[in-house]
Amino acid sequence: MKSKTTVCYDIFREIERTSTELGGHTIMVEANPEIADLLYEEERAGVEELERKLRKKIIIKGKAGFHQDQFNIIEI
Repeated sequence: MKSKTTVCYDIFREIERTSTELGGHTIMVEANPEIADLLYEEERAGVEELERKLRKKIIIKGKAGFHQDQFNIIEI
């Protein structure tokens, strides 16, 4: 199983990789609640940096029942 921090960085990489494919102005990340908390707290600077770089708002939503390394990236 990957560490929580590794999952956060996987999410960042996936957002960057898919951001050109996503045409909207907002990206929603659904993740395990513990990962969502980590993204809002310790990894907040990384989220804000991605928002500036991609010029898109990133919303993080904790999804009960998701495994620690499971996440979805959705265009809104």
